[in-house]
Amino acid sequence: RTATLAAGMADTEPRLSSFSTERLELRPLTLDDLDLVMAHWSEPEVGRWLFDDRLPERAKVEEELQMSLDLFRSRGLGIWGLYRPPRELIGTCGFLPVAEVGEIEILFSIEPRHWRRGYALEASRATLERAFGGADLRRVVGGCGVPNESYRRLLERLGMHLDKREPIRGIDCYHYSLERAAYLAERAAAARQR
Repeated sequence: RTATLAAGMADTEPRLSSFSTERLELRPLTLDDLDLVMAHWSEPEVGRWLFDDRLPERAKVEEELQMSLDLFRSRGLGIWGLYRPPRELIGTCGFLPVAEVGEIEILFSIEPRHWRRGYALEASRATLERAFGGADLRRVVGGCGVPNESYRRLLERLGMHLDKREPIRGIDCYHYSLERAAYLAERAAAARQR
């Protein structure tokens, strides 16, 4: 049985928790955020990379939010909205299960007007800490289409390693992974250098 956040909370309630980084507040996305997420993921320069250059269907966005809630329920992880104070949504970051490979994938999106400011890296590092710390995942995967060089560079800056280049649904993709042991070793080495 899962631990609950507060006395009296049912075991079936998602373990939703917000947290902050230096510049961002990360808040778990719920089905109440459907319109907000739909608008963000439908932005052409965001949807281009997340949905293979197509506008996402509302049912697909709702399905992904529900998968996120299910993952929050089981692992305390999911997709967080990235907010700049006071309540400006500038992106999303977190994890979803990948049914085809039975693993947890990291994903992130940032509003184009906020690109190249380090927000995706800041949020991704914070969520990886939760995945390998509190949630105690053994491995996280990540992927992107070959043309998406920015996404690929960010995965590599997170310490992820290229496993293969292989098409998904007819799109040429890079497939990355990061093992918990490698993540913890790199974090310890960085702490010793400080």
